[in-house]
Amino acid sequence: MYFTLYGYNTVFQARGLIRDLKMDQYTKLPPRLTFTMQSVGAVIGGLLNYVYVIMKIVINAHRKILLDVQGSNWSGQQVQTFDADAVTWGALGNTIYTPNGRYGLGAPIPFFVLHKWHFDAVITPMLSWGLGYLSVGINSKYNSLLLAALDGGTQVMVFVYTLAVGGGSGKVLNLPNWALETLTIA
Repeated sequence: MYFTLYGYNTVFQARGLIRDLKMDQYTKLPPRLTFTMQSVGAVIGGLLNYVYVIMKIVINAHRKILLDVQGSNWSGQQVQTFDADAVTWGALGNTIYTPNGRYGLGAPIPFFVLHKWHFDAVITPMLSWGLGYLSVGINSKYNSLLLAALDGGTQVMVFVYTLAVGGGSGKVLNLPNWALETLTIA
């Protein structure tokens, strides 16, 4: 949890501040005024969240939505992330992230090699961070539906190919030879 607190949350807050400063640059607002208001907002938000005023209000007012699988804009995803991080890094961290565990130090090696080959057009931490949102909440339900649709479509096409072309009906149809085609189907 200390890693999340001092690592992730700090970077997340700094990224938000930089995004706001860039937007203010486009809209011709004074940078010092923007920075002052961001600092005041961060302090007030930190104090309110520190004493859990906002958290208690949201949980009490939207408990039914938070417990629902589908949820809404009042999702409990961030709270569940902290809970999962606490279990992963606290209770299971020694067995998972040690050199004898499943991950060890090998996970960042492919990204380091790509970086050395000047593959800097894609910022992999931001890509990974964005992809992480695809596996939570209602998105996981839609991912399952997409997987089922693609799997079903593939099975239908294999069935049609087997009956119409592959000889499942008793007669094998040879596919036509196209221009510059070097592959032959046996």
